[in-house]
Amino acid sequence: MVPAALPHTSICLPIHDQDGRVLGRLLECISQLPGLFQSAYLSLTPTTLSAHPGSVARLCENGYFKVFTPKESDEVGAHFHAFYTWAVTQMPAGSLVHLAFPDRLAFALLTEHAPAFCQEIASLRPSDTPLIYERSESAWQTHPANYRELEAMVVRAGELLNRRRLDYAWCHMVVESSELLRALAQTRQRTWAFVSELVLLLRPGVRARVVDWLAWEDAFILGVEAETLKRQRENDPQETRKRMAYVGQMLQFLGTADFTD
Repeated sequence: MVPAALPHTSICLPIHDQDGRVLGRLLECISQLPGLFQSAYLSLTPTTLSAHPGSVARLCENGYFKVFTPKESDEVGAHFHAFYTWAVTQMPAGSLVHLAFPDRLAFALLTEHAPAFCQEIASLRPSDTPLIYERSESAWQTHPANYRELEAMVVRAGELLNRRRLDYAWCHMVVESSELLRALAQTRQRTWAFVSELVLLLRPGVRARVVDWLAWEDAFILGVEAETLKRQRENDPQETRKRMAYVGQMLQFLGTADFTD
């Protein structure tokens, strides 16, 4: 029997990085990416482009990344929708598309989680998708408690409405390109609720896999001591309000969504 050909694997990374720290970390791991993803797509906001032209030029100098520039005024869901729609038209048909975030990608590749992350990416097959990677208990333990408690509301609300536990506030999803394009054509949400709507539109076939490499990345990106930063974030009302804002958008969407398959 002839082994099945490995699927083309792509990654989409939306970047809004005013201080350049995420770009710097992404540059540290750029040499590892072609061995994992055959094509890569960046969405760089105008603010990011104008603030860090040198870092952007270094990222793009070998042509590996294809770059999309959203409108500065776009809400986050509108940004994601336009970027993902554009990226799917650039990649080969039948690609496995990783919808991810650059800070979490850099954390996974530049820490002790790298072997597990690389093995997971290399072993993925179309039959495994659509797939949401969810944070394991040990990964959640690294996050500030207010982050976890608020996002747990989104997960629980979806479970109560749909009788199935899924992460409607996901931070890494893999979808076959034609299925992603179909879902994108049906989306209507343009706030953070967009990420929840994608899950809804990809049901009932969505799978979930729990991983440790989605541990909290902020301290690594900032280069500070993790426990100190965690305590600061837990005790900062502004941090709680920031997360309440996007969680509120997701809950509002789920409260009116049609869960009929």
